[in-house]
Amino acid sequence: MRFCHPSEGRREHGLALSRVRDLAKDRLQDFRTYENWGLEGLTDRTRRPFRYANQLPADVKAAIVAAKKEKPHWGARKIRERLLCKLPHAIKVPAASTVTPCWTAMVW
Repeated sequence: MRFCHPSEGRREHGLALSRVRDLAKDRLQDFRTYENWGLEGLTDRTRRPFRYANQLPADVKAAIVAAKKEKPHWGARKIRERLLCKLPHAIKVPAASTVTPCWTAMVW
């Protein structure tokens, strides 16, 4: 791998200095990845997150949907208040603005 001063590469290839710095930074990152993981580290990886931090637990979502099916005329605030009383205190009940999308996405 041949390293040169950014201005030299800029003149040689007709690139902006900021672009040359970006390329050098990317190349250094690739080199560090190769050092740590070998050739396997340079393959394309999925960009999907490992976990979804704000996703509702399945039991909370099921309780919301069950409450809405039982009492279809109730709104999000009333369902949330009932869940606060019904669910154990260890389970965090979502805000009313989060309760509504649970049953709007559901197929009736």
